[in-house]
Amino acid sequence: METRYVFVDSSIFIGQNYNYTGPVLESLLRLAKSGQACLLVTDIVVREVRAHIAEDVARARQASSKFLKNARILCNLGGKPYEHMFGEIVEEDAIAALNSQLDDFLAGTNATILETAGVSVERIFDKYFHREPPFGDGKKKSEFPDAFTAEALKAWCIESGEKAYVVSTDPDLGAVCDGSEYLLALEKLSEFVNIIQYHDDVLAPGVQEKLSNNEEVIAQAIADSFCDVGFWLDDQEGDVDEVRVKDVEIEEFLVLKVSGDSATVDIPIRIKYSMSVTYDDMDTAFYDSEEKVLIPMHKIQTKLEKDERFETVLTIRHSVDNNDIFKVEEVVFTLGSPYGIAITVEDPWDYR
Repeated sequence: METRYVFVDSSIFIGQNYNYTGPVLESLLRLAKSGQACLLVTDIVVREVRAHIAEDVARARQASSKFLKNARILCNLGGKPYEHMFGEIVEEDAIAALNSQLDDFLAGTNATILETAGVSVERIFDKYFHREPPFGDGKKKSEFPDAFTAEALKAWCIESGEKAYVVSTDPDLGAVCDGSEYLLALEKLSEFVNIIQYHDDVLAPGVQEKLSNNEEVIAQAIADSFCDVGFWLDDQEGDVDEVRVKDVEIEEFLVLKVSGDSATVDIPIRIKYSMSVTYDDMDTAFYDSEEKVLIPMHKIQTKLEKDERFETVLTIRHSVDNNDIFKVEEVVFTLGSPYGIAITVEDPWDYR
């Protein structure tokens, strides 16, 4: 372990769906409160997260309005779950609540917020015109916020004499770390949590060994749970049926939390699966002038093969005294959507 300081990019907050009670961000909060980790962000990152919160809430309200229109028949039903489905979404209130959650998380982790106002604009433009990271060959103007963030972070490291892990899904920001003596690139926050756990917790290496020894059991548990996450077509009107898992490839085990009888583990996987789909054949549609809609005469039935990466978080039951005790108690897929996995039909007839 090279440092306990970690910079978290806005892409991580967004990728975690701003869920501070989820296993990854909750683990960082726990480590920060215990003094095992120190969180760094910049004022630009905080502003980016707030901007994305506003955009995502607006999209959610639009999606909700569409749902309410299509599901209005359910207004006639009382009791759960229908009584909670038709409340009005007030954008300002939702944005304020989510911003408050962000503030609470930053306060709870005692995050250091680095100011970018003092970063040399001339130095940033030098990087831009010389195509240095994070701009690259394309000299992407959208990377200016990352450039200011990277300069502020490097200046802090030099002044404090500390290194920092940089967690971001943005490869351009990761490129800034290449060759740097201060910045260490990571793609997942769970990687940083695993580094701390492995270094600080004497139980972590033993759990890692048990996970490796039970890889087939874990893969089967993931496969069994995968078919229940829910699937829907996002580019066609239709249904997904008969989802079958063909192979689960475990990439690594990242321990988020460990005790003498349980562990929470982030497991990136690659999964191959197939499914049957049925959707409207718009080539056979005719236009109903009264309803002003296209009405298909036939449906298409076909099978799709998929090979995709997912993040899973598993709760494991084990025993430090008995290696025979090992059970997967829960499998959660990090999907970024509460509605399951969106399936795109390849080469659809674009009728929209």
